[in-house]
Amino acid sequence: MKKRIIALALAAALCLAAAPGALAGWGGLARVRSYGGFEDVPDGAWYAGYVRDAYEYGLIDGTSGSTFTPGGDIKVSQLAALAARLHRLYTAGVCDLENGSGGVAWYRPYVDYCLDNGIIAPGQFESFSRPALRREVAAVMARVLPGSALPAVNTVEDGAIPDVSMSDPDAGAIYLLYRAGIVNGNGDEHVFLPDTSIARKEVAAIIMRLALPGDRVSVTLTADGVDMSVPEGYTTGRRMPDFSFTSADGVTHSLYETLGEKRMVLINFWATWCPPCRAEFPAMEKAYEEYSDEVEIFALSCEQSDTTDVLTAFGAQNGITFPLGQDAGDLYAKFNTVYIPLTVVVDRFGVICMCEVGAQPYADSFRSLFELLTADSYKSSVILDGYPG
Repeated sequence: MKKRIIALALAAALCLAAAPGALAGWGGLARVRSYGGFEDVPDGAWYAGYVRDAYEYGLIDGTSGSTFTPGGDIKVSQLAALAARLHRLYTAGVCDLENGSGGVAWYRPYVDYCLDNGIIAPGQFESFSRPALRREVAAVMARVLPGSALPAVNTVEDGAIPDVSMSDPDAGAIYLLYRAGIVNGNGDEHVFLPDTSIARKEVAAIIMRLALPGDRVSVTLTADGVDMSVPEGYTTGRRMPDFSFTSADGVTHSLYETLGEKRMVLINFWATWCPPCRAEFPAMEKAYEEYSDEVEIFALSCEQSDTTDVLTAFGAQNGITFPLGQDAGDLYAKFNTVYIPLTVVVDRFGVICMCEVGAQPYADSFRSLFELLTADSYKSSVILDGYPG
């Protein structure tokens, strides 16, 4: 069935009809419409549930009738409109704000509302037409709700966010949102990337965590920025921390960005000098060609001499179409083994569900694995002690 899409069209009315007072304090927050899905929001993506809920609660819409554009950014004007509407819903239980008309910029009434209610400060933004920065989103969203609605549920010590010191612009708001479970950063170090734009999928998550305390997320950061919840060694059944690498063709790949688009990631640790490693690549490639819409393979060499030129030549000679790169960050060492090839499978929920040492020369084994993890019936993580079937 073709999916309907819930993009974040903040210039349009976001809120559907609700009885006055029904949503005050979020106590009466109710689903007001059914979600049919968006074609660019995979069911297994980490943000899919937030998009669905925000749509059903009438808080966001799609960029079109069938797409959400999850990686697109939002403008400062859209941020002001969203903040005004959320604040109005929380404090009055109604969404009765309207776009400007008659020569007045569409976002002007929302900006004025935010100014009147202390959500933004005079002169805070020099332009409302540019993309909003992540720190600016934090500064605005931290003022949407009263402090009593944002209690600290996480331990995040001062100075613990690696790229946000306490003297940085908007640091107070950023730390408030970390501690309240509204945001938890990016990657295994939970960096915030304060001066970069923010994606629409992240905004959907933020507004639902504001509206539903049960959606808030956990993180513990000590003063040196280390997340104590991350295990020293990576094993099956544990959540895989985010990582990124640049493949031989110059493209940067991130685990969780990829899981936003695909249903699983297979990480293969190997080296060009390793005969068993080379032996399983034809089978892996054959299965990958059939499942590449839903599966990604990261082939990471553990050999320093496997330079970009070496990997490029290897890929061309062997007809490899999945990303080839080098394990420059010593990711392989986290799995406490000295053998290659090592195959690590991360499912749509970010869980390590298989760690298999040794070559697999049969395409059918990869097909069985891909079929299991990409199925619509895969609703919770399945821990495997080898290839299924």
